[in-house]
Amino acid sequence: SGAAVVCANGNPSATVQLLARQLVVGGVELRYHGDFDAAGIAMCARMRAMGATPWRMTGADYGDALADADAQAVELPVDKHEAPPTPWDPELAIAFNRDRRIVHEERLLGTLV
Repeated sequence: SGAAVVCANGNPSATVQLLARQLVVGGVELRYHGDFDAAGIAMCARMRAMGATPWRMTGADYGDALADADAQAVELPVDKHEAPPTPWDPELAIAFNRDRRIVHEERLLGTLV
């Protein structure tokens, strides 16, 4: 079986949400990854509520992304907002709220693709 990638470019629009619901209803395993920032984590929670599985969105994944940025001496912006609850991995909210450095998805393309 194959796989497809849907790039929503930010907050999933009504069209992306409709597609996600249709895929889930059709029995497709839908995974979601977004930015490691408060807004991206909230989007992940909304997609999870629609039936998507958070993918590489754990506290350990966030820690790995921070370590990679540190190793490359990349200064990451800091989010002024706290992460919402992350019931799929409570450690993600804890780790993000402790550090609050933002890791945009584009930094992780090598890992994700």
